Amino acid sequence: MILSFTVLASSGIDYDIKLWMPTASQPAQVEGLDEIVRTNEQMLEESRDTITVPASFMLRMLASLNHARLGRNQDDSETDSNDSD
Repeated sequence: MILSFTVLASSGIDYDIKLWMPTASQPAQVEGLDEIVRTNEQMLEESRDTITVPASFMLRMLASLNHARLGRNQDDSETDSNDSD
């Protein structure tokens, strides 16, 4: 005999993974469920081509760009001071 359970795993910004299982004895009656499902499907379709980038990657990229910009400004100021010699 194989037992099966409905389980949902979720995670977010932190490193924890949470497992969720329904515990109610009767299914919940959600008012407007069909409309919620349609809205969720539409939002999913509209964001299908969206790329999600982790915040840590964005911070590293911005730091790299800032470092490159500061280095370029440093080179420009050295060139300007050499030109005045």
